Amino acid sequence: MADRAAGETTSSGSRGYEHMKCSCGQHCGCNPCTCSLGVVTPEVGKAACKCGPTCTCLTCAS
Repeated sequence: MADRAAGETTSSGSRGYEHMKCSCGQHCGCNPCTCSLGVVTPEVGKAACKCGPTCTCLTCAS
């Protein structure tokens, strides 16, 4: 698992697919994932955040 500025990369299962997730663990536009759960939005900030209310990601909060 490697931390990134706004998110992290996590491996799930035996397939070894690398999910790009927000630092709170959710799929979010701040760190788009290419899987079917991924969210790609042109906006950033709290208005575009797809995470829950407990997200403390600096990119989502800006």
